[in-house]
Amino acid sequence: PTTELVPGDIAFLVGGTIIPADIKWLRGDEMSIDTAALTGEPIPRKYPSEEYGDVLLSGTTVKAGECYGQVTATGTNTEIGQAQADVMKDKAVKVESVFYQKIMFVVQ
Repeated sequence: PTTELVPGDIAFLVGGTIIPADIKWLRGDEMSIDTAALTGEPIPRKYPSEEYGDVLLSGTTVKAGECYGQVTATGTNTEIGQAQADVMKDKAVKVESVFYQKIMFVVQ
């Protein structure tokens, strides 16, 4: 199961798969990867390539191709995991408006 992946594991990716972790392409076909979940780009990227490198990012979708890859990061250590952690960190900060502070001063 993908929930048990750890860095160093070897994964086999095929068309239609949502990539479960950041995975370094090792060998296989040239991959067509839909990165819209991360970048918003409507056109799939080709991996490996000089422009995008050889790391397939978690949360993206394999459109075509098959390959073996090595898991490099999982969970909040992935690109998408870091973005989510940053959003949650921002939501955890409590910001009080001046209006709220004045109301609370009067009420207390």
